[in-house]
Amino acid sequence: MTDANVNAWLYWTGAIPGNNDEGLINVYKDTNTYQLTKRYYAFGNYSKYIRPGYVRIGATDSPMRGVYVSAYKSPDTGEFTIVAVNDRDSTAQLNVRPDGFAPARLTPYITNDSLNMEPGRDIVSTDGKFQTALPPKSVITFVGGKDSPAGLLGR
Repeated sequence: MTDANVNAWLYWTGAIPGNNDEGLINVYKDTNTYQLTKRYYAFGNYSKYIRPGYVRIGATDSPMRGVYVSAYKSPDTGEFTIVAVNDRDSTAQLNVRPDGFAPARLTPYITNDSLNMEPGRDIVSTDGKFQTALPPKSVITFVGGKDSPAGLLGR
């Protein structure tokens, strides 16, 4: 999202027959069943929490090798969302230091090999920053309160 400086992402393959994980949903005609793919949940980390009207705000897009961060906020309500992707094979420590506001907590939603947008424990601010561990090969969405951020720095 940040390297290409895009403001939208479209994925045309919604449901697809079989178990090839190219689509968001695998459809099994012989049993009239379906399965949501991991890709469905990874995209959900963006589409569920970055709401219409949100704008992208400043964030260090790659605070370390294999970790990618983007941040968004509602100019109307001040609610914000930070999405962090850890493409590494190991846990990554991430510090988020809001710039221009001081929310008390962030709520994470985690997608990895065993979780699908599962809520985690709230992360409480310590000295104006949030410290968190990003599991290997994960997408984590952090949702914050109603203060209006001027920008975010990932360190």
